[in-house]
Amino acid sequence: EAYATNSIALGLSNKSNGVSSITFGSYLTADGTNSIVIGKGITSSNRLINTIPNSIMFGMNATKPTLF
Repeated sequence: EAYATNSIALGLSNKSNGVSSITFGSYLTADGTNSIVIGKGITSSNRLINTIPNSIMFGMNATKPTLF
């Protein structure tokens, strides 16, 4: 779900909490302002989370980025 202003959440169980943040995939969270997360976390309780403003994070089936 896209909770913040100008944020976008595409996919299964995503959370875009940062202003102008984007998530694309599954089980992702973008908390930083202008942060982007692409890929897949593990489950809804084991998410791939980007808290760094003005950054992009990539990961597949992980809770830590596999390409950052």
